[in-house]
Amino acid sequence: MAVQLMLADSQRGTGILEMIDGGSKAGRLVNRRTVLGSSAAAASMLCLDKYAALAGRRKGVAAGRPNILFVCLDDVGRDGLPFYPRWGNEQVPAGSLDCPNMDAFARDADTRIFDRMRSTPICWTTRMEAMSGKKTWELGALMDSHTGKLLLKDQPTDLAYRYLTGYRKAAFGKWHLQVPVINPARSASLAGLDEWGLSVEHPQTNARQLYWGSWWVSNRPGDGSRKERLPEDRFVDDEGVDRTVEFVTQQTARGADDRSPWYCQFWYNLTHEPTVDMPGQPRGDDNFEDVSKFGAMISYADFLFGRIVKALKDTGQYDNTLIILTSDNGGNGFAGGSKGDLSERGIGVPFLVRLPGMVEGGREQRLAQLTDIFPTITHLAGNPQVRQHSRPLFELFNRGNTQIHDHIAMITFNRNWMVADHRWKLRTPWQCRWKQHAESCQDPVLFDLLYDPHETNMISPEASGPGDVPEVKEAYQRLLAIAQSHGLYQQSA
Repeated sequence: MAVQLMLADSQRGTGILEMIDGGSKAGRLVNRRTVLGSSAAAASMLCLDKYAALAGRRKGVAAGRPNILFVCLDDVGRDGLPFYPRWGNEQVPAGSLDCPNMDAFARDADTRIFDRMRSTPICWTTRMEAMSGKKTWELGALMDSHTGKLLLKDQPTDLAYRYLTGYRKAAFGKWHLQVPVINPARSASLAGLDEWGLSVEHPQTNARQLYWGSWWVSNRPGDGSRKERLPEDRFVDDEGVDRTVEFVTQQTARGADDRSPWYCQFWYNLTHEPTVDMPGQPRGDDNFEDVSKFGAMISYADFLFGRIVKALKDTGQYDNTLIILTSDNGGNGFAGGSKGDLSERGIGVPFLVRLPGMVEGGREQRLAQLTDIFPTITHLAGNPQVRQHSRPLFELFNRGNTQIHDHIAMITFNRNWMVADHRWKLRTPWQCRWKQHAESCQDPVLFDLLYDPHETNMISPEASGPGDVPEVKEAYQRLLAIAQSHGLYQQSA
């Protein structure tokens, strides 16, 4: 198979690693997994023991186990936050991204910023992978022949919540852990949560109800679940953060005999379309693609994050809480992103994590994926679970330059798929995300992310020429073999 490499000279030296860190860590390649099975679990438990010795002396942490806070933005790619490279995104001016609270969190000496974290390109598959530790193709997902979308065959219950033994567990904000959408209260109950307050996406009478006057299902300890419509002037993420702050604050008010570590997730509705006015702003026209409102939406999300962090600090829980801040996929097209697409603008997401004594501050450039959240939090909770395609992130912090993944693979609409290693990326062409093009999109294309991070120069398997070099051919064949091993690619007849 002949392969042609087409790279513009002007793009050389502007690869993803060099944009972030001057190229000092570029080209670090591995060809096989170096951490496997039981040895990984044992190493993670050693890390947990190290933290437990430190955290066990802190007031309010039962058996040395830390609290866990999982905060997830909606539709915010890496270039949607000011402490990541802009990726040439001119649709949202950098000056409009005012995020003092998230920026302060990023600059904290104990915060680690991941520069190569990947999600799936759509909301629910990312959330399900993060909480199950399994890839989409392992979750029993079916393809809808009419829409080309992935649907879940059954409601999964084997999620991280059930392994957080001895934790009080709560979820607030967006849920979206199932497709088609079912009653989120039933879903939360099946998951084993103690408390929840969740927005209901469907049915809404109009797009504005995603944010204002939304339907809401909730419960409190000792009270049954109820579904209600929030007042027209009530912003849905205010409701979610109020419940989050209330939950984390109440934990410190418990007596010594009733105190246990807690898990809490707040998953934003912000910045999912439509773009609407924020609290404190005069009501304007609702518009699905008004990019001028995107900066205000990000800023308000930052304000809400600041409220949660303040509650942790005010109650003395900030330093014994694992805090994860991330997003479910890349940004919407109107904001310069590529949600729904397997390009880096569709699957490259911000990821910040903090836990003093366990997480080393700085920037992380090794491969990781949101699927790794599941083993990370179950290991930290003292009930380690190992999945085939996910690894505890703590292994990165305690094993020098060890990689936890030699590749990342995923599938999305219309059987579009991608496999990427530390440099190369093999994927179906971008137009194949649309059902009408799916039949003509059998042959994957290769990109060199080191020199072409925006994926503008396809390396075609059909052409021959000066790019027909052994390095390129080896990368193409190796990634194609990985895709076949996962059942993502079937050779056309």
